[in-house]
Amino acid sequence: MRSQGWKFRRLALRCVLVAAVVVVAGACSSGGSKQSTFSIRAVNGEQPTPCPRPPKPSTNAGVLPLVRQGKAVSCLQVGPAAVTERDITEANAVNGPGSRWAVDFALDSAGAARLNQLAATQLGKQAAMEANGVVYSAPIVHTSEMQGRGEISGLDEATAKRVASEIKSR
Repeated sequence: MRSQGWKFRRLALRCVLVAAVVVVAGACSSGGSKQSTFSIRAVNGEQPTPCPRPPKPSTNAGVLPLVRQGKAVSCLQVGPAAVTERDITEANAVNGPGSRWAVDFALDSAGAARLNQLAATQLGKQAAMEANGVVYSAPIVHTSEMQGRGEISGLDEATAKRVASEIKSR
């Protein structure tokens, strides 16, 4: 029974991380031809708004706004990027049960190892999903073994294909 609980927590965290990728992928696609960034980072603390704005998006440690419905709700002290858009090796739109679409994605071995290392150090703590200097999701980490794969589920066909295409283009 215990192993089923851990499997569920691992799956739940993957779903949360992957759902964040959907939000972040949409954020990365805005802004025309400007180079976009995506990262997963450790959250080391929190402070009230307004947040100090860095001059440009960076993979360094710093303070970034956590945004909900377009508004900064808090400022997160984050570590350097553990995983970036360069670590994603594949992303595919797939048709799942009940005509619900999903995007399966994989990280390269270095990205998978860094995500596992981040998850191990952040077990029971938050990890930030950041795009272009803004945190869109900061779920609590429930497992230290992510296995380098994830799935964005519950999408319609057009959205799944768009998200997979955006991830592949990085």
